[in-house]
Amino acid sequence: MGRAICYRYSETRGARLLGEFKLGARDNHIQEVSGLVSIGLPVYNSVGSIRQTLDSILSQDYPHVEVLISDNASTDGTYEILLEYASKHDDITLVRQDVNKGISCNFTAVLEMARGEYFIFYAADDTWEPSAMSQLVRELEKNSECGLVMAATKRVRTDSSLVDYIRYEGPYNPNGKSLVAQASLLATRHQHVLDQNIDLFALGLYRRRLLASIYRLEADAWAAGVVFIPAVIAIASELIYVDEVLYNRTVQDKPFQERLPDDPLSPKMSCLAYHVLTWKLLRMVLLMPEISLKRKIASLPVFPPLIYMSLRGMLGKVKRAIYSWREN
Repeated sequence: MGRAICYRYSETRGARLLGEFKLGARDNHIQEVSGLVSIGLPVYNSVGSIRQTLDSILSQDYPHVEVLISDNASTDGTYEILLEYASKHDDITLVRQDVNKGISCNFTAVLEMARGEYFIFYAADDTWEPSAMSQLVRELEKNSECGLVMAATKRVRTDSSLVDYIRYEGPYNPNGKSLVAQASLLATRHQHVLDQNIDLFALGLYRRRLLASIYRLEADAWAAGVVFIPAVIAIASELIYVDEVLYNRTVQDKPFQERLPDDPLSPKMSCLAYHVLTWKLLRMVLLMPEISLKRKIASLPVFPPLIYMSLRGMLGKVKRAIYSWREN
């Protein structure tokens, strides 16, 4: 998948070369540090927002964190800002890719450096409230069966004007629901569910070992669809929702495909078919060792509706192809 150069900085010693970081080396044998939150920050050309995001990370009141940044060969001055912050904070590890390898690869890079018991993908144009990590960790510590926790979200435009608040209520609140109900909520992708922005769970706080196991089996997990990872977590463990606004999400003026048309993920984002999600999810359930046999069996009712919708979608494509062929 490629390589990047990894540095850690300190005020007294300046840049210290940690070594060459091989992307895709998911067997790095990293020893987990109990209680540590690994904050993964994948970045590309975010000069307008990156200072606010970094200040948000550094203002977290949870004392035990490491900050892992992967810059995807930015060209707008973002990297210089990252160097500035990394030179002042020993808990920041900064990686710079030699070329732009795409957003999915950049997400993988920060996860592969992580040592924490907990892990979160921190978007380069978003912020969390200062108490967020403390509150999310507290939920995971109280609920040993929980693998992913997410909070209510405030959505704003790039000019900081309010869009709305995202809260999960009634049938969209996963708390206390069964394995099948939680997994189906994320995997079925009915429009009324998508309208609730349930995909934001992908940006919550994970138990890192579960997330790392997913990536070992599915190297391009992010490209499988942002609901894919939380759906797997729901089968492997449980999801918890905190009904307090802790996450501040920036709604961009243009969709991802228009902002980064050359990113390898862009074509996949426009056609995330049911059959892709269904078969990847089924494969994950069969092969992921962290999913107990009891939970594998309990998850079986999730799949008939997904398989039905997958087959219906594929049949529709075949019919359209035949119709187009006849027209020509």
